[in-house]
Amino acid sequence: RRRPHGGGGDDEEGVSAQPSSSSKLAVPPVAAAPWRREKRATSKGSRTSLNSDAKRDQKASRKMYTYRTLSRLVECTATCPVAIILLALVAVFFFFRGIITDIALDQGYPQIFQPGHNQVLEKELNSQFTTVSSLSGKRPKMSGPVCRAEKITDSAVGEPCLLNWCDSKGRPAGKEDFGYCSRGPTIFVNKTDPTKTVRQDIGFGTEGCGTVLVHTRLVSDAAGTAIADEWLDGWKAKVLEMTSENMNHVDWFGGFDVHQIDTVILEDWESGSAQASTLYQTDTLRAYVTGRGKVGPFCEIDSICSFGPDLCHVSGWQTAGEYNVSSALQTVSSQTVSFSPSSLITTTTWIMTPPPPEDLRRRLGAKGYVQASVAESAQIMVTIVFGIWAPSTTPLVGAQPVPWKFDERFDAENPWAQRAISRMCTDFPRELKVTWAECWVDRFQRWLENKDRRFPSRTLETDLAEWRALGNANPEDLFVIDGKLRSCRMNLWGDVSVHASNSAILAYMDQWKDYITMRNNEASLTGNAAWHASSVWVKEEAKHLITSSTADTILIECSISWFGILLFTGDPVLSFLVMFLIIANIGGLAFFMTTV
Repeated sequence: RRRPHGGGGDDEEGVSAQPSSSSKLAVPPVAAAPWRREKRATSKGSRTSLNSDAKRDQKASRKMYTYRTLSRLVECTATCPVAIILLALVAVFFFFRGIITDIALDQGYPQIFQPGHNQVLEKELNSQFTTVSSLSGKRPKMSGPVCRAEKITDSAVGEPCLLNWCDSKGRPAGKEDFGYCSRGPTIFVNKTDPTKTVRQDIGFGTEGCGTVLVHTRLVSDAAGTAIADEWLDGWKAKVLEMTSENMNHVDWFGGFDVHQIDTVILEDWESGSAQASTLYQTDTLRAYVTGRGKVGPFCEIDSICSFGPDLCHVSGWQTAGEYNVSSALQTVSSQTVSFSPSSLITTTTWIMTPPPPEDLRRRLGAKGYVQASVAESAQIMVTIVFGIWAPSTTPLVGAQPVPWKFDERFDAENPWAQRAISRMCTDFPRELKVTWAECWVDRFQRWLENKDRRFPSRTLETDLAEWRALGNANPEDLFVIDGKLRSCRMNLWGDVSVHASNSAILAYMDQWKDYITMRNNEASLTGNAAWHASSVWVKEEAKHLITSSTADTILIECSISWFGILLFTGDPVLSFLVMFLIIANIGGLAFFMTTV
């Protein structure tokens, strides 16, 4: 401090080395001013500058981290430039070589479908077709009526048949060398005037007929002429027997001839399995009284004879004898080939999907049940559903957009859909251990049989309404809207306990999944989207997911902890010690969670 005037001393200005006790330390006002200003600014709420400073510091810190990372990357690159250049050259060489040589990656189908699935066989089937620049001659018909093979007298009326069809029936055992014929009722042809003809069914007799015309078709894998050589004499005798009430002679117009008509499909109506054979038309046989001549009134009889593996069966017709044609049938190979686009031309016998009849033909009672070893109350109940689409995944966040909806492809009126429902509830594999099945379709089928109606039903809506009105159906099994069956379910019980281990129940669930997939692959488009559900599946899948996710979490946590501590300390022993402590901690938590 400045000395007072007259205080003595040589210096004009100085600092007292030994101040008196009465002197005080004077703080300059300018030293306290910055602190007061900063405090005043803060107290007034001006924190914007502080926030901006903090953000600026964070940005600078991130930039510094980026610089350091890039610097280390540059250092690593600088230490091994030759290796990086070589890798780049190899990659460039491989890419350009692939472009020049037109390398194609694997374009085959992934093994997610069964070997016989249409997606797998697409290329194989396409390879059997060829592309032509132009179609010469008459273009083949792409549409037309499908006629019943036995409708001979009606086939000349209207548009020509594109395909012939009949209901098949199995050949009697031990009769492989025989053919079987059947005949329809006698039709009395009454010409009231030259422009009008009245056709009247008079049963299976020939009373009142002056001349009987017998129209015959042959269904055979062998040549029609070869069959006729062995069959004709016996058939003439049978025709004479059928008309013996007032006829005594049989002949035909001109020379007897057999000509091929087209392909005929023999379909087992219950199973849907079908075979193709060849349909032949023979000349018309005439039965009349000798001496009186071929005079009216005229009557007509339609008949059909089968010489293939299956017989053409016509409901309401009478059998017309069996005929040994072993020599003609020996020329036909007994081997049946799978269907392919060219087989309709190169062979006379082919199998349409689904698989052979012996695997699909269902007889009531032959279901494949097993004897129950688990109490009924402890058995797993599985529900099979048709006609409802349900999502297979759950969104990570939020509700399911469409929880369920009707399957628009499901069409219960289609016979193939009814067959798919019926097959799903029969011939169970032994590994499913099915002890009982509650299937509405079985009860419905028995009811149709008692009514002398066929299953599948062509009038399902009417038949189902009549059946439900009798109280035969469980309302929970059928979802009917406006008389139309939109969806249905079936309940089945398996001989596996609901208290079995998690792995055993999940393995059993996979077996059901395989069975449903197999049946869906066999079914047509109108009934191939069935799925199964069970409350036991939900519980066991949740238990499995919780267990597996917990194990994954523990493994990830231990691995990250070990590598993290090793990275920061460089001591693997310490890392293992810490990891063991973490495992002990998790084990203790798990122990108390499961035991307390």
